[in-house]
Amino acid sequence: MLATVALADWLGRRRGFRHAGAAVLAIGLGALLANLGVLPVAHDGVAAYDMVFALVTPAAIFLVLLEANLGALRQAGPRMLLAFALGAVGTVAGVLVATAIVPLDIGDRLAPLAGMFAATYIGGSANFNAVAIEYGMSGEGTLYTAAIVADNVMTMVWIVVTLLLPTLMRRLGAAP
Repeated sequence: MLATVALADWLGRRRGFRHAGAAVLAIGLGALLANLGVLPVAHDGVAAYDMVFALVTPAAIFLVLLEANLGALRQAGPRMLLAFALGAVGTVAGVLVATAIVPLDIGDRLAPLAGMFAATYIGGSANFNAVAIEYGMSGEGTLYTAAIVADNVMTMVWIVVTLLLPTLMRRLGAAP
């Protein structure tokens, strides 16, 4: 796993891969290696993953929070904060609608799962994992793995579309 992250970081600094970024490369390489059987999957009960979820993830969440720049929030102003709040409310509304219309028979795990997706789309993967840890979803094996895959695939699609959209809009004459 460490070698995969290191390779993704190294590739992310090279021409041709810079636009993708280390995060997308790590997700893609991890998925590829897991499907090839090189990396074990979480539902196989790998002890290293238990340690990651119990120790590394909470520490990473703490370190991310230490980097929060509250001065930048103040400088962004009320309009930016209002836009973020509206986006967060829209995300929660979308998750609530999705849980109401998508037939999932997972019992009492639906609410924590919905919370994980709302958290990740409002504030990133650290939030996804924080909610998963809080509600015991990281120990749910296949369900947790499927949630991570869904989150990673959708995040990768979103990043690719976000990177390609400005170029496409310029070619179509819809952007300056």
